[in-house]
Amino acid sequence: MSTPTKAIPKDASVMQEILSDMGVQDYEPKVVNQMLEFTYKYVTDVLEEARLYSEHAGKKNIDVDDLRLATQMLVDHQMTQPPPRELLLEIAAAKNKAPLPLVKSFSGPKLPPDRYCLCGQNFRVKSRRPPPTPTSAQFLNATPGMAILRQQPVSVIRPTAPQLTTTIPYSPPEKRIKRDDDFMNL
Repeated sequence: MSTPTKAIPKDASVMQEILSDMGVQDYEPKVVNQMLEFTYKYVTDVLEEARLYSEHAGKKNIDVDDLRLATQMLVDHQMTQPPPRELLLEIAAAKNKAPLPLVKSFSGPKLPPDRYCLCGQNFRVKSRRPPPTPTSAQFLNATPGMAILRQQPVSVIRPTAPQLTTTIPYSPPEKRIKRDDDFMNL
């Protein structure tokens, strides 16, 4: 018994054959739909242009010359070609003749003072007691160039609010003119 397969439109199968002839084996199914959409739009545009050219020439039917002219016009106006490499090299050489400006010593973004920045420190470290003056009892295992102090109590970090103040200008409310519409909603 054969397994049911999806019916693929003839145009889609032609696009799949084109891809396989070009050596493309791994692609998403949407690629075929995009190729079909591009092909339909391109053919429609060429036929519309050819119809306009044949009408302008006073002919009732579209002939090969109208199709060639329409194709050439669409290629010239819609599908642009990159400029030649020689032209790009000339433009690059002309642009690179001018030296770059010197780098300023204060390069980088200019920030306002720290008190106005949100990246500034917004806390202070306070110790529980004032730092004692070192005495001979605090030194342990003292050696002639090195001394180890006992650890002091851990400091407490207390956050402080940012020191930003803003002033909002006060403007008195405007007097509202009463209208007839205001009394209808009562």
